[in-house]
This record gives sequence, C-alpha cells and structure tokens, in this order.
Amino acid sequence: RFQSMHDYTRALPDLSDSWQKGTDRLPGKSTSECMRQGAYTGLLMEMRGFIKFFKKDSQQMRVILTGGDSGAFESSLKEDIFVRPNLVLECLNLILVHNVA
Repeated sequence: RFQSMHDYTRALPDLSDSWQKGTDRLPGKSTSECMRQGAYTGLLMEMRGFIKFFKKDSQQMRVILTGGDSGAFESSLKEDIFVRPNLVLECLNLILVHNVA
C-alpha cells in the first residue's frame, strides 16, 4: 500500500518501513499520519471483512494470523484469533527435526 501510494501518487513519501509508527488519531494530522492510519485501517477492515465472510459458512472456524506484523492487529480484531508470527518457520523447523531424527 505504501509503495503504491508513493509510486503512483505525486510527491507522497515512501513509508514502507514505518507503517506501525502511526497514531491512534483518525484522521491523522499530517500526510504521514494519514497515510499510516489509512493503510492500517484499510488492512484491518479487510481482515474483519474476510473473517465475517468465512464465518458465515463455518461458525466454528478458527482464525490464525501469521507473519511478522501479525501482532500489530491482534488487539484490534474483536474476533477470537490466534497469532503465531513465526508459524511457517516453526513448522519448517519441525519438519527438519523430524527428518533428521
């Protein structure tokens, strides 16, 4: 999102490395704050929409957030979610340990 805002809009800064340094104010008071809050809020709303969409078919569905930035959304999602930032690496390590043994 930040890369697109920077690449396809005149004179907006590239904030790709600092998206979690936003503010809780909505709307932001500066261009950077607005960009950060817009990107964060957009992702949050997308995740809420996907969870709601899939829970229509399966009320017992469990949601697992993975990836290095997953913790940034944990407290903002009201759904019962499970956060494992390093799930892929943990599973690859289990496979390695299993194969070595």
